[in-house]
Amino acid sequence: MEYAKKNYQENDLDLISADAEQFEWSERFDIVTSFETIEHLYDPEKFLERIHNLLIPDGVFLLCVPLGETRHMDRYHLHAFSQEEMFALLKKTGFSVDWHHCDECFLTRSELLRWGKLYPESSPSINELLFSRRGWRIIYDFVFRGGFDIPQVLIYARRIN
Repeated sequence: MEYAKKNYQENDLDLISADAEQFEWSERFDIVTSFETIEHLYDPEKFLERIHNLLIPDGVFLLCVPLGETRHMDRYHLHAFSQEEMFALLKKTGFSVDWHHCDECFLTRSELLRWGKLYPESSPSINELLFSRRGWRIIYDFVFRGGFDIPQVLIYARRIN
């Protein structure tokens, strides 16, 4: 937040840090964005209902979600979504998917090592690497695949009811 306030603060821009599942605001938004958030939340459906209630009718929701199993790479990912599951969840919570685009994203060994230096708390311990399913998956991807494949979907959804 400090970085954002220092580098992106505008006179008419409010920067807010809040619990994504509990966030309240007195006014409604035209647009809400959420990039790589929903996979970290305990209750993704509750989060989407929250966003739905915060948007004006026909309000726009832009979100980016990693697809497939990523929990071995990021211990803080609580969910693995397919594109179809994400679309169904959006529909269930009152959104219409008007546009989407899938991107293939591959993090190379050097990018992963840089990531580990930036976020040391996300790096697995030696015990976890050697004695857990997650650890063996990390070793396999790192050694034999040269990194991690993390496809993502960018979604433009609209509040429909």
